[in-house]
Amino acid sequence: MTELALPRQELIVPELNIVRFVVDRAIEPLGLRTERVFKKLRDGLVFMAGFSDGVENKVLDWMYRGVAMTPASPRFLALTTSAVNETNTSANITEANYTGYGRLSLADAVFGAASSGEVHNTAQQTFAACTALTSTVIGWAMCSVVTTAGAGDVYHFGTCTSTVISTTQTPATINASALSLSLD
Repeated sequence: MTELALPRQELIVPELNIVRFVVDRAIEPLGLRTERVFKKLRDGLVFMAGFSDGVENKVLDWMYRGVAMTPASPRFLALTTSAVNETNTSANITEANYTGYGRLSLADAVFGAASSGEVHNTAQQTFAACTALTSTVIGWAMCSVVTTAGAGDVYHFGTCTSTVISTTQTPATINASALSLSLD
């Protein structure tokens, strides 16, 4: 089974060294060590997938201008062979092109209730099998439409472990809870 890892990525925080210095000075007389505390803190500082500019504008218009916004249902998960960025739309991302590939439809029921500012897929999701050619997948995008034809939004996007999809592997799979989406 080809498992796509959608890892959390460490956020570089220069202020962490300043905080460490202040905390070290404060607890130094007590003879306490901060390495473990700061490793735990650093491991907890992560960033999730981003929103496209188009979606950010729609959310801001909805929140501050009362402009109606209706998210797509279902949504479609695309596997990408090049990095997705904030300016991308559903029509201009570079997707896997192996034979059999298609965006994966994700209905509302695929996601559990939001908790701690995140929503996750509740069950394993599997793409169609590769029947010819190969693609090296390095990222993903949650799109509002099923194809690249026509306008569509990229709701979230991110990177994953580089994975070659070929005929010698089982279909690309997203394990339960592996797709973590947040607004941060």
